Amino acid sequence: MMAHVTQEQGPTGFNECNNGDSGPVALSCPDEWVPKIDMEFETEKDAYDFYNRYAFEMGFSIRRSSRHLLRKGGEVKDRTFCCSREGIRGKDKRKENVQNPRYETRCNCNAKLKISLRNGKYYVFQFIPEHNHELATRTQVHRLRSHRHITPALTLTNAGISSKPTFDLMSVDVDGHENLGFILDFGNDLRAEQSLPGRAAEDGGILDYLEKLQTEDPKFFYSVHVDKLHATNIFWADSRMIADYENFGDVVCLDTTYKRLNDDGLFGLLIGVNNHKQVIVFGASFIHDETPETFKWLFSMFLKAMSGKKPKTVLTDEGIAISKAIKLCMPDSDHRLSIWQISQNIYRQLGELVGDHKSFAIDFSSCVYDHDEETTFIESWRAILLKYKLVGNAYLHRLFEKKEQWALVYGRDVLYAGICSAQKSDSLNKELKNFLDTNSDITIFFKQLERLVQGRRYEELKADFFSKPKHAKVEGQFGNFETCCKNLYTSYIQIVPG
Repeated sequence: MMAHVTQEQGPTGFNECNNGDSGPVALSCPDEWVPKIDMEFETEKDAYDFYNRYAFEMGFSIRRSSRHLLRKGGEVKDRTFCCSREGIRGKDKRKENVQNPRYETRCNCNAKLKISLRNGKYYVFQFIPEHNHELATRTQVHRLRSHRHITPALTLTNAGISSKPTFDLMSVDVDGHENLGFILDFGNDLRAEQSLPGRAAEDGGILDYLEKLQTEDPKFFYSVHVDKLHATNIFWADSRMIADYENFGDVVCLDTTYKRLNDDGLFGLLIGVNNHKQVIVFGASFIHDETPETFKWLFSMFLKAMSGKKPKTVLTDEGIAISKAIKLCMPDSDHRLSIWQISQNIYRQLGELVGDHKSFAIDFSSCVYDHDEETTFIESWRAILLKYKLVGNAYLHRLFEKKEQWALVYGRDVLYAGICSAQKSDSLNKELKNFLDTNSDITIFFKQLERLVQGRRYEELKADFFSKPKHAKVEGQFGNFETCCKNLYTSYIQIVPG
């Protein structure tokens, strides 16, 4: 056990006068919030919270400093909490010619609290209350880093609301921005707090979160590929996704039109359509790169989650890497390029060249969906090139060379299950991009995706309710047959052209 160090002085510190005087005055703190030698805490976090409350009363910010771990089990043996102005920042040659250097906040302050583990609990064995700098006033202290109370803001951010609306909304409840426990750049603090669970595999945050979901849902499947102690690839599917795939998994689309904004990772959804022609989610993934090996890993994990059942048709974005992976993992499945993703790529590649996007979208949709003969499809394609002055465009030329892989006129014998038209009218893509635009940490995005999927399942539940048999008996030559069909199929499937 580490030796006790005697506390030499009471809790005093220098703080600016609230009445406007320039001289420092000694402040005191309620005795119940003053750390004392041999004070007992159940956990390390309890000790941190207590010292942080004391720091708030006194007007300074704290941070976690050095620690030692037990060899057995890795539990924290002792920990030092120090004033945020402890130490001196080291020199950085990269900052020698910086035009607007950051303010120096470190001044080698020695104020600290040390705790050590004894018989399963933590005890204070050193407390130094003196600071060598002025402390914050009551109106300033809530702006210090360890006192920025961002939990309500984090809740709103989890719901996909960005920083500025969150800041304005919460300021209404407290009668002004100045009364908030944080400032407008709290997004930096949110990202720091959010990133702790998912920063790296060695921190265990991603695994902890996924294990929590599996505890709540025993059939929840997940796989994390770790490279150099960092989680590089992640795939997960809950029990409802697995059940949906069992019922509606003949056609699967890997939608990778979403790019994470805060790194080079790629988010992908494996989706299909249900019996109401609604887009449903079979699984989700974050992958680090777009190599054949990575896509092979992704499809292997997907099939493992789905007990080896392979789809009849797989739709994906363009890419040699994806094609190679599908040939290895699902050689008997029809692989087609997703028309939805192709249309999104066209808008990204051509931008202003297509002029009126709405008009171009209508013409492109007609070209893809409305032709049963190859000759009329080609004529329609050429008409688009002429109308929008795209003759000779290199991207469209390469796309046309692959037309057998995506144009419906070349795939009339391929099972699509209506997924192309379902994606066209579905808002899933837009909703997810709104979430990704928040630059949120991966664990926050998980929660947002969970919420989105639950909302869609509610819509499916409503569709099930409205599709329950409540039809009058149909009279006529085929009356009994039609009545039987109405009782068997959903209302969407019943809508058949006359």
